[in-house]
Amino acid sequence: MKQRALAIFLGLGVLAVIAVLTLGIGNPRADGYRAVDGDTLERLSAHCLLADLGLRCLPKRFNLDGIEALEAGQTCWDAEGKPWACGDAARKRLGELAANPDFRCLLDEDAVDRRQRSFGDCLLGGRDVAETLLREGLAFSIGRRNRYMLLEAEAKQARAGAWAGRFVRPQYYRFLAEAGRPLD
Repeated sequence: MKQRALAIFLGLGVLAVIAVLTLGIGNPRADGYRAVDGDTLERLSAHCLLADLGLRCLPKRFNLDGIEALEAGQTCWDAEGKPWACGDAARKRLGELAANPDFRCLLDEDAVDRRQRSFGDCLLGGRDVAETLLREGLAFSIGRRNRYMLLEAEAKQARAGAWAGRFVRPQYYRFLAEAGRPLD
């Protein structure tokens, strides 16, 4: 019985080590980042156990903490009432920022929401990337006591990005899209 318990314990230990090495858990170093949408990134790494076996490392997907960007495929209307692909613009802008060699992110592996999403903060040249997206009117603060509420108000007053015309906040856009009633 003791031998079986020891074998199970060792097997679980080996699996845990493989998971840590494969998924890059606890490894903040990245070889690059890819924008999935306006507030979601994938941390790419070439250094993991899978790479040692000649396979591609699995990317680590995470959301920027404290903001919600316009949704991929979402349409907004500019000051003249003309439609523009604001969601794609948000994804493109985050991709431009992430492509910079000085782009860095710190993931909080313990912070996950009810949908099991991870969160992190990213910097470019010492500046918070979420702040950049907020100031450009491509993202919005989330939460009632959010550190970004003032920046969102400033972007609104400056009529930056989506604030220049009409738009639907991302959470409502998703709700309507899931209900089969997109506004586009």
